Amino acid sequence: MARLLHGKSVIGWNIDFDVRMLHQTCGKYGMELPVCHTEDMLAFYRQLRQRPQNRRMRSETKG
Repeated sequence: MARLLHGKSVIGWNIDFDVRMLHQTCGKYGMELPVCHTEDMLAFYRQLRQRPQNRRMRSETKG
């Protein structure tokens, strides 16, 4: 598994949990821990939720 993930990007939801489980599993079975880049989509979602919504401006003209 370490060779498969080495240098790759791993994307997950709440990636801290996934990384913790990977550490535990590799430790339990004596496997090499992969060296990879991780991205947390939950954190990305939380950042998006903090931004103001992009609303279309409507011109109000009477005529």
